[in-house]
Amino acid sequence: MLWLIFYIDIILTILTFLGSIYYNNSSIYDPYWSIFPPFAILLLFIDYFCSDRFISRIYMNYLGQDTSQLSNGSFSWVFLIMFMCLNVWAYRLTKNFFTRPDNDDSAGNILTKGQEDWRYRALRIKSLSYLGWFGIKIENNSRWNIPYWIISFLGIHLFPTLIVFFAMIPLFATFFNSNQIAEHSMTFVQLLSFISSALFSLFCVWISHAADVTLHRHLATRTNNRQVLVEGVWAYTRHGNYFGEVGFWWSIFLFACSLQNSQIDQSFIYFIWGPILVTCLFQFISVPWVERKMSETKPLFSLYQKQVSVMIPWFHSKDFSKQKYSE
Repeated sequence: MLWLIFYIDIILTILTFLGSIYYNNSSIYDPYWSIFPPFAILLLFIDYFCSDRFISRIYMNYLGQDTSQLSNGSFSWVFLIMFMCLNVWAYRLTKNFFTRPDNDDSAGNILTKGQEDWRYRALRIKSLSYLGWFGIKIENNSRWNIPYWIISFLGIHLFPTLIVFFAMIPLFATFFNSNQIAEHSMTFVQLLSFISSALFSLFCVWISHAADVTLHRHLATRTNNRQVLVEGVWAYTRHGNYFGEVGFWWSIFLFACSLQNSQIDQSFIYFIWGPILVTCLFQFISVPWVERKMSETKPLFSLYQKQVSVMIPWFHSKDFSKQKYSE
């Protein structure tokens, strides 16, 4: 079943990429990040708990494999809690994509605004230099910018898909071990860990929501583009929305760890690579990219960098003053 979900994920990513080419906008992919995970878990719910492994049987029969050893999963309330947390995260992130303000330069909602994320536009311009080697000159937004579409498929579509899939493997594993989880009562420590993981996941969703709401309000009320946002969570972290996203995927890993016992596959420890990859994506790609742009357009951003934590919310420096950033 794991490989089937992987194949579906790759096929849907390719179809999304074709949609990006059709609309000439790579931001078509953006909501896919939050739409596919609940869809994948819903497939597992149906397969393990509602259909006598119907989906797995079709897949295995197609491969010519024996299905006699397939057995239904054992439902437990822990799956309902995890699915709820995942859907809260997906709803918030998807809604934020569709409700970004018109003057949000990062907005890439082609369905309502026809805009493309500024980072993708920057890649378009950069990829023109490759065509220049062959003496080819085209418009920045040309659909025939082949180097850009190669970069778009590998870096904007496929790479994030693979990272999210790896980050979801701890969730998949809980379904694969559903019988063991249901048969063995959770210890007090496991129960406490599971509840803590659920609360942490919801806290991360709230942090992201609070950061985005404050950002949208700032974009609507700022007097000039040079102002630095220091209200709300932005006074304690320069990337509160990123912290919430990264933290959520760590909570998924913690969910799986909390269900681990001597009867369950001890390979859970290897699933730490999923949240590590998500962390690296934001820490070494997203954050530096955004901060380079902020440094170029906001004179006080360098001071903001010295006074406020990068991603993890923390106390700002003693000489921090919101009034100074409003000047």
